[in-house]
Amino acid sequence: MINIMNIFFRFLDFFVIAGLLIYAVIFYLIPAVEKMFREYGVFLYNLESDCKDLQLQTQAIYENIQDQDRQFLAMQARFAVWQKKCHEQVIIQKKEQELTDVLMQQRCQIQSDFIKNDKLLQRNLPSILDSVTSDLQIKYRASENQKQYIDTLVGIMKEPS
Repeated sequence: MINIMNIFFRFLDFFVIAGLLIYAVIFYLIPAVEKMFREYGVFLYNLESDCKDLQLQTQAIYENIQDQDRQFLAMQARFAVWQKKCHEQVIIQKKEQELTDVLMQQRCQIQSDFIKNDKLLQRNLPSILDSVTSDLQIKYRASENQKQYIDTLVGIMKEPS
């Protein structure tokens, strides 16, 4: 009978331990596993959401880079136009400066020539005047020459214009 009791208590111990294991599995292990699966699902959902966000950010960054490239090219074109206009303006200013220099040199030359001629005339004027006066006096001293000169002048004045 001890064998039977022994077997009975072994079965009872087995069923109690099995019941405790089943109870622990049902009330502790399964909810913990379900909670882990839910957390894993949330983790996967967040991971997919982060992946989509990163893809959108990558796309936005790519579009921003393309916009900046277009703006850079436009700015580069404007800079090239500006640089060309500045170069043309510098050339025009150089030509104007050269023209101004040439005109100033010509003006200085004309003034120099005028001053030379004026000084030469001032220096030689008394001798020229004396020479011309003496020539005129010699030419018109003769009364016949004077009369002819006066008749010529009167004839010119009488002519109808």
